[in-house]
Amino acid sequence: MTAATTSLTITQSPAPIPASGMTTGAVRTWLRLEGLAAFVIGVALFGASGGNWLFLVPLLLLPDVSAIGYLAGPRIGSFTYNVVHNWVPGFVTLGIGAWLASPDIMLAAAILGDDEIRRRLRALPATPDGHHAYAGGLLEHTVGVATVCRELCQLHPRLRADLLLAAALLHDVGRTIELEPGPGFRQTAEGRLLGHVHLGTRLIEERAVALDPDARAELLHAVACHHDARAAKTAEAAVLYHANQLDAVAATRPVDGT
Repeated sequence: MTAATTSLTITQSPAPIPASGMTTGAVRTWLRLEGLAAFVIGVALFGASGGNWLFLVPLLLLPDVSAIGYLAGPRIGSFTYNVVHNWVPGFVTLGIGAWLASPDIMLAAAILGDDEIRRRLRALPATPDGHHAYAGGLLEHTVGVATVCRELCQLHPRLRADLLLAAALLHDVGRTIELEPGPGFRQTAEGRLLGHVHLGTRLIEERAVALDPDARAELLHAVACHHDARAAKTAEAAVLYHANQLDAVAATRPVDGT
């Protein structure tokens, strides 16, 4: 009887290849950040519209009910799931809510819904050399300030939530005109001469033609004063100033006291 010799070859498994259509790396990170921003803004808009918070959780779970379509077969199930899990129902709901939401909020939604402004929000910093000074920092800062303002409206119901939230969402929209895309984030010719506050109020005024003159004036005042507390003549303008400062400080000051 002869002894049989066997050889064992060990090979390293190749790295998994992403399935077709999957996004990876930075693209997936940006998509998740955009989704998070849309969620935070959506929740803030829901609160500003005066909706009952008890309905929020069922509304969040409602899209998953679309999976019931799988009971009728995988083809129908995938169709119903994909129809619900995209931006279309959100925009349809936004359109229906146009009759219920405040003009200030609808103006903010219309301006931030502009494709170019949305692209620049994701690509630009909040400041070129200060807080949130990196690509996407403008979007993060906007969401942060809007979140702080919304929480303050919960604590102080006397504040006009629609005015304050709209001003928070639009307070730095002028940065989309003031700065050029990276890597340098240099100022444009207009940005160097006029600055983001003036450019932002000009943009809002151009888009707010249909807004009530008094409401437009208060919105413009709040945005114009978000770097000047002494100039603020309304509670909402003063709150926006401090919310802007708070988010900037929280993002930059060292946490260990050094």
